[in-house]
Amino acid sequence: MWTSVRLWRSSSWGQTSVATGTAVVAISYASCRGTKSDVRTKNEASKSHKKKSDKLQGLSPASPIYIFRPNDKLEIAFDTRTRNPLYVLEHITHRQPEQTTSANNTKLKRPNSFYEEKSLPEEFRSRPSHYKHSGFDRGHLACAGNYMHTTQKEVNDTFNLINISPQVNSMNSSIWSRLERWVQKIAQENYERNNNVDTFVVSGPLWMPAKKAGEKLFEFQYSGIGNPPALVSVPTHFFKIVVAVKESQIVKFACFVVPNQEFASPNKVKPKRLLEDFLVPWTAIEAVTGLHFFPSLTAALDWKESANKLTQSITKKAISAGNKQQPLLLTDGSATVEAGGRKKWGFAKSNNKLEHFCADGGCS
Repeated sequence: MWTSVRLWRSSSWGQTSVATGTAVVAISYASCRGTKSDVRTKNEASKSHKKKSDKLQGLSPASPIYIFRPNDKLEIAFDTRTRNPLYVLEHITHRQPEQTTSANNTKLKRPNSFYEEKSLPEEFRSRPSHYKHSGFDRGHLACAGNYMHTTQKEVNDTFNLINISPQVNSMNSSIWSRLERWVQKIAQENYERNNNVDTFVVSGPLWMPAKKAGEKLFEFQYSGIGNPPALVSVPTHFFKIVVAVKESQIVKFACFVVPNQEFASPNKVKPKRLLEDFLVPWTAIEAVTGLHFFPSLTAALDWKESANKLTQSITKKAISAGNKQQPLLLTDGSATVEAGGRKKWGFAKSNNKLEHFCADGGCS
C-alpha cells in the first residue's frame, strides 16, 4: 500500500507543515518573517497575526508536490505542474551472486505495462495516453533493475507513472541505461567490500536554458506531450547523485547530468561516451533544482566545497585526456560563466575523508 505525504501551509504564518496520516511535523518557514518596516509590539503582532490567520485559514492553494513512499527503499516526490517526478530517492540494496529471484525464490518479472497513480486528482495525473505516439520513452527514474532481487511489488512500484519522465530513446537506452547499471555495480561492490556501507541514489529531471540570448538573458525551450492543458513537460536534462554512506557520513559520491537528446547518429550508431563526460559539481545541481541533497549528511561548512574540488579534479583529467566536457547549464553548449571565468573555490580543511567514485577510473 502506498503512503502519500502532502505538503500544505498551516494556518500559522510561521510554519509549513507536512501531513502523513495522523502525524503532523512542523517545519521552520523563514520566508514568512516580518520585514523591518513591520515593527510592532509583541501583543500587537500577536493580535494582528491571529486576525490574518483566521481570515486566510483554509484559503491557501494546495501544494503541487505529493510525496509517495511505496516501500522502505523508495521515495518519490511528484510535481503536478510538470507531471514529472521532482526527485526520486532510493536505497539500493545488494543482491546475492546471480540472484534473479525474491527471498522466497519466486522469479521476478517486469510488468507488461505502466499504470497511473489513482490517489492523485485526475486532472494532475501522468497517464499512459500522454506517451502514446509521443515519440518519447517512458523513462524510469528509479530503475526496475534495482529491485529484481527484492519483491515483485517493489519491481511493480517502479512502473507507476509518478516514477516516469519522457526520455529520448537513444539517451534512455545508452548513457542513462549504462549509468543505471553502473549504480547497481557500485551498490554491489560497496556491500562486498564493507557491509556497513549503504548506497543511496537521488535522480530527477531538469529544465535548463536552450540558449543565451543576451548578457544576462537566457531562453528556455522544451516540449510537452499529451493534450492541453494537461501536458507532461519533457525535461531537457536528467540528474543522478550517488552516495555511499558509512556511520552517518558520506564517504564516496558522484553527481551526473545527462542531456535528454539524441545520442545516435543518423545511421543509428550510438557513440561511446564516458560517464566522466557527464560529471558536474554538487552545488551546481542544487542551484538548478533548488533542492538540498542529503542535508543531514552535508551540513559541514566545507563539505560541498570539498565535493566540488574532487569533481573538478576528475573533469580536468578527462579534458586533458581529450574527452569532451559536457556543458552543464545550456543545451547548445554556450558558456554561462561571466567574463571573469569560473568561480575560484577556496577550500577549508575537512576532518572527513571524502572520495569520488570516478577517481582512478572508477566510472569506467
